[in-house]
Amino acid sequence: MEENLSDRSGETVEKFVLERLLGEGGMGQVYLAQHQITDRWVAVKILHQEFAQNNEILARIRREAKAAALIGHPNIVEIIDSGTDQYGAPFIAMELLEGESLDDFLERMGPMPVPLACHIIADICDTLTAAHAKGVVHRYMKPENVFMQKRHKTVVPQVKILDFGISKFLTMDQQDMSLTKTGTVMGTPYYMSVEQAMGQKVDGRADIYSVGVILYQLLTARLPYYDTNYNRVLLQIVAGEHVPVIDIRPDLPQELSDIIQLAMTKNRDERYADCAQFRAALLPYVENYNLDELFGANAADGNFATNDIPLLTPTPQMADASVIRATLQSTKPVLSSTDTTGEVLDAPPARSKGIFVAIAGVVVLAALG
Repeated sequence: MEENLSDRSGETVEKFVLERLLGEGGMGQVYLAQHQITDRWVAVKILHQEFAQNNEILARIRREAKAAALIGHPNIVEIIDSGTDQYGAPFIAMELLEGESLDDFLERMGPMPVPLACHIIADICDTLTAAHAKGVVHRYMKPENVFMQKRHKTVVPQVKILDFGISKFLTMDQQDMSLTKTGTVMGTPYYMSVEQAMGQKVDGRADIYSVGVILYQLLTARLPYYDTNYNRVLLQIVAGEHVPVIDIRPDLPQELSDIIQLAMTKNRDERYADCAQFRAALLPYVENYNLDELFGANAADGNFATNDIPLLTPTPQMADASVIRATLQSTKPVLSSTDTTGEVLDAPPARSKGIFVAIAGVVVLAALG
């Protein structure tokens, strides 16, 4: 068989019959599949055989499954099974999702009304509260890792958090069991906290910072820190100052702008102590609003479509935090405005309210690492 390049619809992987190919990416393929015993429809992700010997990828799959089982929250994608197929390729079977990523929702919406944005973030905080209570820190929160699951009894979607594959587990004595060592930086830089950008040990307050950035973006359709160079983004996070939300949207309450500033404070000791506190601060902006009307007015026609979500997320970029520390300690910055040291990042797409074309009848999947 040609290595994971052909359509394997009709084959059986463990207990799952592959019904049809839903999508493929650089790391493998995703199939709509049915469990032979329970008849449940699931998504089966099959990685290329080359990853069978990749310990980091295999660790991410195990970590994803472990985190989902440990946390046991309805807003986390259920991992049903994992293993290797008859050809030795790693696979993971997961809950089938229908909807769109928060990233796509933002692209379609543009800057969101306050109740809408705060409702989404409050749900994210509720989910992360459960994760943190089990000693799991996500470390990779961004709009692409939040999925708006379509529900059939209400137009208000269910928030699902994806990609716990690089999450950090803390034992009872708080020992780091993460995939990366202290001193390295892993993940998407735009949403990193200062301590993460510096390669320091992180706890749940790093997730609070990231979620604060997401709320900033939902309300403004802008990132607080942006550059096409990986290391320069990290430098902005560590040493720069972002424009307060209220300066971009003067219509917002000053108190809400202050809430976001507090969540994004560089000193983690000055942030909210936990996601429950952050959520409680946002709830007054959600109460007394009809969410069905808010979401109904902004729902896509037909099934939500998520064509642009990478079905198989590659391992995030990494940077050496020593470069950042050396730059901060130098009298002359190592990275100038024209410097190209470090990873070059793709520019995020411009956000607008443009026309969203839904593809009726297409069931699509969340992006999982």
